[in-house]
Amino acid sequence: MPIPAGLKTELERFDIISVVGLKPAVNELGQMWGRIARYNTSTDLLTLSVGMIIGFLIGWIQFPAFGAKVGLGNAGGLLLSGVLVSSIVSRLRFFGSTPNAARNVLEDLGLVVFVAIVGVNAGAGLVSQLSGAIALKIFLIGFVACTIPPFIVWAIGFHFFKINPAVLMGGVAGARSHSGPCREAAVEIKSTVPWIGFPVAYAVSGVLLTVFGYFAMLLAQ
Repeated sequence: MPIPAGLKTELERFDIISVVGLKPAVNELGQMWGRIARYNTSTDLLTLSVGMIIGFLIGWIQFPAFGAKVGLGNAGGLLLSGVLVSSIVSRLRFFGSTPNAARNVLEDLGLVVFVAIVGVNAGAGLVSQLSGAIALKIFLIGFVACTIPPFIVWAIGFHFFKINPAVLMGGVAGARSHSGPCREAAVEIKSTVPWIGFPVAYAVSGVLLTVFGYFAMLLAQ
């Protein structure tokens, strides 16, 4: 969150100050105040690769539960690893550079590949088992599950917890694992505040969806 500098501005740990000037002067100022995180348009592929490896290792960890073994899997492990690496990078700005354009490509490409893989794996069997009545029930249940919960979450967050509406909008969008509403809210209010509530809700909902989806699969069997 940008804060205008003034005579009474107090610096806290992990604060970032944007400085423009001659390189020797900037280096001297960096020695006095802390590390220098220079703006860079290149992507730190080493950090990205290490984060992916950590995610796969976390996904392999399994715990016994109800006579079976439960784990986050590759998707949950990568999600948790992404949260951890991003948290570290946000505090230590001298590594892990990933420009917005590169992040958007990874996000869009990952989503498309995920949908394609799910469709290829489940499409043929699903179509053969669907009839008119079952398809209608799935549509109605899906519509209720996707429409009603966001309104309930919004009402509870706004009226009971008194959360800032902009932050709450990001949290609701994150809980639905959909960045579109958060992006539109940020454009509408001309502020990045909605993105404050997005990451934690997105991470928690992703982990819970992975875990409870596994239990639902066991119950269905």
